[in-house]
Formats: sequence, structure tokens, C-alpha cells
Amino acid sequence: MVLELLNAYTHNIIISILSFKKSLPYILNKGFSGIFIDTLDNPIALSRYDEDKEKYPNMENGAINLIKTIRRNYPKIKIMVNRAFEIIPEIAPYIDYVLAESVYSGYDFELKKPKVLSENERENYTKMLKKFKDDFPHLKIMTLDYSDDKEEIKKIYKYQRENGFIPYVSTVSLDEVISEPK
Repeated sequence: MVLELLNAYTHNIIISILSFKKSLPYILNKGFSGIFIDTLDNPIALSRYDEDKEKYPNMENGAINLIKTIRRNYPKIKIMVNRAFEIIPEIAPYIDYVLAESVYSGYDFELKKPKVLSENERENYTKMLKKFKDDFPHLKIMTLDYSDDKEEIKKIYKYQRENGFIPYVSTVSLDEVISEPK
């Protein structure tokens, strides 16, 4: 199912769900301080790159407006988005964190194993993320990479820290955060 994010009705549904007694206020009362919006890059991909992109016009604007709506309704919570790099300049004033997933290493679903990105890919991501940090100093950049190799994990943590990011490494199933090796 695809929700049309530009639609005000969709925004009202999402805000209503977040406002429901057993939803966001309940969670915040349990000690959580914010929300994580995963795969926010999907609506952007649909409207920019999908072969049926004409079916999904303005999904990008819808994603931007959704973030603004959440911030307007919940001005004190922390908001983290996963990727959505194309719209960070528009949403940065309304969010606190960006999770940059698979910046150093990702997962090769065909081979079913972690895969280190090329140096060029890493440099491009790093340059972009540093620009976000420079342009929006309040924004915290967290990284999430995948590896099962101890030496590679060391390299990932070192690389991400040297670039000013808050790094994490996990299994692809996201059931374990792998501590930084000593």
C-alpha cells in the first residue's frame, strides 16, 4: 500500500494515529523522547525514480509537509529520519537527527552478505553528510553500517568518527548493535 503523502487527509490520519491514547503520548510518557521515521527516502524515490513516477507526483513535498506537521503538533520531541538525503535541506529545521544508513558498508541481498561500498561512494556520502553538518549545526548525523568482519568493523567506526558522525554497526537483521572493537 502506498500513502499519498501530499494529501492532507493522509497527514490527518498519521497525526491522529500518533495522537491516539496508546500511541505517541503513551510512548513519550514511558520515557521516550522522540520518534524515528524509517525509509523516508521511499516516497522520494517513488516521485523521482520509480518507473511509474507519474502515479506518485509530489510525494517529496508530501514527505516534507509531513515532517513539518509532526513538528508543529509535537514541538518538543526529537525527530530522526532515515536517509531522505534529497530533502534534508528542506526538513533540517524541523528534525534533530539523520540516520545515514549504509554509508560505508551495506548489504548485498543477492550474495546475502555485507558489502563495503566503493571508495567513491563513501566519499560522496561523506561529503554530503559533512555539508549537512556545516549547513545545519544542530543536526546530529548518525551512521548505520553492516558488517560481520571484526577488522572491517574497526575501520567503519574509525572512519565514521574521524568524519564527525555518530557510528553504529549492526547485523543486517538489526537484532544486534556490534560494539566498537578495542
